[in-house]
Order: sequence, then C-alpha cells, then structure tokens
Amino acid sequence: MGAILGVLAFDFFFTQPYLSFAIYSPSDIWSVVLMLAISAVVTAVASRSRSRASAARIAAERGAAVQGVAQRVMAAAPRSEVRQAAAEALAGIFRSPAVILVQEGGAMRLAGVAGGAAPGPVDEAAARSALADRRHVLGGAYPYDAARFDFWPVESRSGGRCAVGLDFSSLPGGRPAAPERFVDLIAACLAATLDRS
Repeated sequence: MGAILGVLAFDFFFTQPYLSFAIYSPSDIWSVVLMLAISAVVTAVASRSRSRASAARIAAERGAAVQGVAQRVMAAAPRSEVRQAAAEALAGIFRSPAVILVQEGGAMRLAGVAGGAAPGPVDEAAARSALADRRHVLGGAYPYDAARFDFWPVESRSGGRCAVGLDFSSLPGGRPAAPERFVDLIAACLAATLDRS
C-alpha cells in the first residue's frame, strides 16, 4: 500500500502536468513502472525479513525455556522445582496450558501446572492411559473425547512415571505440528529427576 502511495505521490508532484495524475511522457510511464517493481521487491524482502526475525525470536524463546529446565536438572534442583519449571516451559513454548501429573502408588498427583491449566477427571484418565500403554494420547479423540489435554508418558529407567499434558484446545490453529520435538526434550529432563529423592 505504501509503495502505491509513493508512486502516486511521485506522479502527482514530480511529473508533468504537475498536480495531476495524468502521465504524458513515455519516460515518466517507465519511471512509474520501475518504481512499482522496485517497491514490490523491497516490500517482499522486508516482509520475509520480518517473518524470519519473528521465527528467530520464537526459536530463541523456546531454546531458553528448554535450557532453563535442563539447568535445573544439572544443578540438582528439587524434583518439585524441576516439574514446575517443566510445566512453565511447555506453557511458554506452546502458548497453552500445561501440566505434569506424577503417578505414585497407583494415584495420579498434579506435580506441575502452568498457563491456567485445570485438568479434570477425564484428563486424568487419559494420563493414566498414556502411562499404561506407553504412548501419546490425544485429547478430544476417542476414547477420551471429553479430555482437553494431550498426554505423553515419561518413564525413568527404574520405573518412575509421570505424564506431560498440554491443552491445545484453545489454540487458534489447533494442535501444532510435531509438538514432540519440544515435549521429548522436556520429558528427558523430567525422566532424569523421577528417581531423585
């Protein structure tokens, strides 16, 4: 839009007849066409640069979130702190509510919550299923149609277990493509602390 306004201003103020949009000289016609072409290229390059800068900013934020959880694991922070940091990191990465549910003695316990997450009984059943079957369970899909959270199982070598849950139901674009890339990184951090006393 700005490019077109610039070309119109050039035509109106700098070509004969002045203060008119009429163009009589063939060289002025070529000038206008050339200006439109150059401005279209500059606009496309600027738009692509903004998109890349935005993507780089998001990638840096996501990397910092994962790094924060990993640093807590390496610093031997308490399990409760790591679990809460993991939930916060996931909520920040995906801009959606996140929970960490730990299975202890057959009971599921909320160990980390972020982004206004409030899992219900159906979500807890989905988390149990993810742990029992050792597979990703989709929220809103059969047999957990009423579940809002997707759950991924996390298990340590000695049998400690928890489930990572993300509520994608409120995202404008729905479930993101390949969320496992980040969930797996956070899950690895959680698995390292499951058996820590």
